[in-house]
Amino acid sequence: MATINHLEGYAFAKKKGDRIDVFEGPHTLADFMPVIAEGTDVPRMLKERFADTVNVCDFGAQPNQDCASEIVAASQATTGTVVFPNGDFVATVTTENSAAIFGVLSRVQINGTLTLTVASGTHELTKPVVVASSVANGLQILGVEPVDVSITGQVSVTGEAGNYSVTLSISSVANVSVGDFLHTFNVTGTGTPEVHRGGWEITAVNTDSNQITVRNTVRCSSFPTNTITSSESKVIKSVLKFNNCDGFVVRGSNVNLINNLAIVGNSDDYWSSSDVE
Repeated sequence: MATINHLEGYAFAKKKGDRIDVFEGPHTLADFMPVIAEGTDVPRMLKERFADTVNVCDFGAQPNQDCASEIVAASQATTGTVVFPNGDFVATVTTENSAAIFGVLSRVQINGTLTLTVASGTHELTKPVVVASSVANGLQILGVEPVDVSITGQVSVTGEAGNYSVTLSISSVANVSVGDFLHTFNVTGTGTPEVHRGGWEITAVNTDSNQITVRNTVRCSSFPTNTITSSESKVIKSVLKFNNCDGFVVRGSNVNLINNLAIVGNSDDYWSSSDVE
């Protein structure tokens, strides 16, 4: 009768004729054990199955600490689900990591909350931000604090319908940059001052005269005559620009909060094109 020895540790053994080769390594046998999950008949290694879901904390993320790099690392480690456990997670979205962080939102599981703060500047995106509907209520996407300004007068207008270049005097150009967006939500005056309401890209800044030039896309055949007596405006510093694609897609739910962002696109090239399905 054979004697059975129970040994601790793991190794692979392969018999070759009268010789037995033993392979030892840092991994356990379970790492390489094929399993068949319920609902499928395809065997896969356990280490591959476990990689279907990763936890951001396994990559060093901690609640209430900026975990942008950990989110990027987790998103690159799997094409499956990225889990945010209970806790309030925060991350700063930069122009360098915005594609990776926004790209992973379609496959996240947020058990607590996740707040993304989008840094100043224009973040170029070529794919829509698709948010997993089951976790959208735990997500906030915020821009940096905008700059409060007021329009004090219209200086000049050039251009044509849909593409007017409008120079405006404003209360101050401090912390205002080319590429920011002027959001005017209340304006009074004579004529048609409401033509300035909306969100307009800032294309030039004159620090000597406290003037900015914006691209106003009103489609009037001629720019309406107006004077401005007062206005309430903000300069939006965080800009998400979607090129040749849709913007945000959230099916069957709502994102908890999106604030202080300019969400723009290239509508003249994209939506107005005849080949858009």
